[in-house]
Amino acid sequence: MSPAPPQTEIDNMIVSYQRGQHEMARDLALAIIKKFPDHLLSWKILGAVFGQAGLMEEALIANQNAARIDPADAEPHNNVGNVLKNLGRVEEAEASYKQAIQLKPDYTEAHCNLANMLRDLGRLDEAEAGYRQAISLKKDFSNAIESLGMVLIKKGEHAEGLKNLRLACGSIVFNIKDGLSVQSEI
Repeated sequence: MSPAPPQTEIDNMIVSYQRGQHEMARDLALAIIKKFPDHLLSWKILGAVFGQAGLMEEALIANQNAARIDPADAEPHNNVGNVLKNLGRVEEAEASYKQAIQLKPDYTEAHCNLANMLRDLGRLDEAEAGYRQAISLKKDFSNAIESLGMVLIKKGEHAEGLKNLRLACGSIVFNIKDGLSVQSEI
């Protein structure tokens, strides 16, 4: 077993990240990585911080390092997919999402992220299947339910699409007239 950083350093990094003190979390993660280059959590936090700062190339490197350190951890593969999608490298992103799903078939966020990208690419049947899979794994996954509704509407399946949108949004009334308009009942 390789040496690990002191728990206080890890805790400080986590707390800084959770409090939105991203510069401090970044600095703490980098300090840990300098001493413990294979510390998985530090690479994950560094990837998240860089991604939130819009530093996509740096986020990609950090997430790829996390995936290298623990290739069986689905989360870094999903995160690599998110960054690659943001960089416009959709074929690689698709492969990363699929790797995450292969490692963890019940990873609802990876199913939804892949479906979102497929929707954006106009691959609506594949996106629909991805959203349905995510919903089958997590019945109350409102983002996937709403996205499924929008895909169904784009495909011309208005009744089922509206049903999903109502499920996702509760008290909102949807009408189709020259596109989709939304009115609140509240």
